[in-house]
Amino acid sequence: MGDSAESVESVGERPGLAIGQSVDAAPEPASAAPNVAGPDVERIGIPVEQRAVIAPNAPVSVAIDELGVRAPVDPVGIYEDGSVEIPEDVSRVGWYRFGSDPAQGEGSTVIVGHRDGFDQGAGAFYSIAGLDIGDAIEVELADGSLRDYEVVAREVVAKNLLPTSDLFAENGPERLTLISCIGYFDRDGDGYRENVVVTAVPVIVGEADGEPREEVAS
Repeated sequence: MGDSAESVESVGERPGLAIGQSVDAAPEPASAAPNVAGPDVERIGIPVEQRAVIAPNAPVSVAIDELGVRAPVDPVGIYEDGSVEIPEDVSRVGWYRFGSDPAQGEGSTVIVGHRDGFDQGAGAFYSIAGLDIGDAIEVELADGSLRDYEVVAREVVAKNLLPTSDLFAENGPERLTLISCIGYFDRDGDGYRENVVVTAVPVIVGEADGEPREEVAS
């Protein structure tokens, strides 16, 4: 534990937003998730229109060949303090079930995972800070279909500056958002002080030939 955040450079650009833009322009309260009104709230973040897909096609596994990662995905919600749940088993990761899913066709599908655990060692997302522009991520959905993504951005952000409204948005360009911890570990405080955020977009088949977009293995 205790990597230096300065050793990992933020690169690339989230869809529609330059790296650091929201962090510099609109800092938000420290939280791993958007603010909520209370523990009984079922939807968090900026109010959005009702989803077109009521029954989500949930992610069930995520594979990152570049890192040798293949992790089961559990649906997760929020704790009473408004932060996103993360599976206690660090070998598993969590899909934020109140947000977008890959089949929705828009917004941010958020998958969160522990970097490590005191008694479990390295977690599934221990090395995601090593992902670079162009690296591939594959997500399997509950219906057996696959979604292929390509990394377009990697950011290291202080937890108290995490642009949650953007990262958890249910509209805008379709993207996959992976979130974990990194940086200095404060044993006497709240643990890691930074988050690493990796953003990936769906692979488009035939784009170079001007052919219509086709979802991979849908």
